Order: sequence, then C-alpha cells, then structure tokens
Amino acid sequence: MSERMLVTQALDERDLLVKKIGDKISKIRVVDTKKRNEAKTMTGNTTTEEFGNTARAAYQQIIDLIDRYQRLDRAIVASNAATMLQTDHGQISVAGAIALRNRLKGDGIYGTKGNFENLLTDEMEGQYRAGVQAAEIKNRAVEVSFRPPNSDACLAGQSFQRSAMLTEELSLCSTFQRVIMVISRYYPKRMENWR
Repeated sequence: MSERMLVTQALDERDLLVKKIGDKISKIRVVDTKKRNEAKTMTGNTTTEEFGNTARAAYQQIIDLIDRYQRLDRAIVASNAATMLQTDHGQISVAGAIALRNRLKGDGIYGTKGNFENLLTDEMEGQYRAGVQAAEIKNRAVEVSFRPPNSDACLAGQSFQRSAMLTEELSLCSTFQRVIMVISRYYPKRMENWR
C-alpha cells in the first residue's frame, strides 16, 4: 500500500468496505432478458450494449472495492505482526495477542477446547471440590465412630476430631493455593474471583 494511515483508520475503512461490497453485490444486475424482435431488455429497458456496459462497470467497481479491502487487510495484518506489546507473559505481537484473545474466548479453530487455561482451572476446581467433599465425608465418619463414654474422653475426642479435620483441610488448601499462585500468573482475571 503506497498511502499511510493509522491502523484504526484502516480498520474503520475495512469495516465500511465490507458493508459497501455487500450492498453493491446485492444490487448488481448482470443478467436480463430481451425478446428477439425487440432492441431493449425487458427489466432494464436499455439496449443490450448499454446493459452490458452498466453490468461491466458495476462488476469492476466491486472488484476494485474487493482489491482495496484485501490491500487494507494485508497492511493491518503486517502492522499487527510488527507491533510488539509488553505484557505479563513478556513481549508479544498484536497479532499474537489477538490470537490469544480469540483462543481464550473460544473463537479459535478448536473452539473451547483451545482454552487450556480455563480447562485446567475447571479441572482443578473440580478436583478441589471433590477433595473437600471427601474430607467432609471422612470427618463425618470420624464423628460417628468416635464417641467416648465419659466427658473427659469426649473433650479429647473433639480436639482430636478438630485436629484431624483441620489437618486434612489445610493439606488440601495449601496444595490448591500453590496451584492457584502458579495459574494466577498466566490467567489473572479468572483468579480474581477466587480470592
């Protein structure tokens, strides 16, 4: 492209060209009929030569707009590939950031299966919930099975029960917290909801 413009201007013009091209395509007339014994076409009411010239001109306008769209699109892609951003993940091109955004939104070629961070987070949440549920079940079993006959033993049993429950929960929580700290570096928005 020989002219210079801002990327935002190119994006706006590209969006406008999509509308223009669509409108022109919907309005183009390249086929008409005419009776053999009449000189003018039936719907356009023009001569065959005039109709042909009009159709060729409309076709050429669409081809020119498509060519302009493709040149703008190539220039935008080249600019996005060359422009670098500094992020938490290090330096990344705008094109890379757009691809990452689309992948995280599930708009990539793999759909939601390409959102690895979300899949990992969901799996970890599921395992955490299952671990907490298993700990609760075990704690209830300890409560039911440990019923000492006298009050002194009952106090000791309660402290044992609290200690066992606290140990299991701390073990689960500390493991999960370590995993959260690792994931939060790569996926900070999702992790804000957990804190």
